[in-house]
Amino acid sequence: MLTTVALTPVDFKRWAEHLTRQIAESGRDGRPFFSPLEAADFESPERRARFEDRLSIPLPQPTWMRVWEGFYRRGLGRKLMLEAIEFATRNHIEWIDLSVFGDNHAAISLYRYFGFVEIGRRDDRFRISGRSVDDITMTLRIKS
Repeated sequence: MLTTVALTPVDFKRWAEHLTRQIAESGRDGRPFFSPLEAADFESPERRARFEDRLSIPLPQPTWMRVWEGFYRRGLGRKLMLEAIEFATRNHIEWIDLSVFGDNHAAISLYRYFGFVEIGRRDDRFRISGRSVDDITMTLRIKS
């Protein structure tokens, strides 16, 4: 079973490194995009203040998950999604909504495997590194 842990102010540097790495990998070498940003300074004092300020806001559910490139095709995405669905079930959350870029075929297949359906598509929503990227919204009704 996976464990979800809350971030603390001590986690800021790792969080900033994570986002910097995410931006660097997004769309690289023909891979799908998963961020509309091409670059950002995540380690600025302003970002640190916003990070710490947001930690005081209680969240009833996980809001973001990702599997790093070196861990693809090992079933971790499936485990993360199963954990999110189980969390929603335990906490009486009726729907899980998500957005995914249209070129991320592996993620879309995973979501469909779990029963997510596409409820919206914004063609050419983003221009990232000169490429047109569609934004897809998917949803899953959680059965109680």
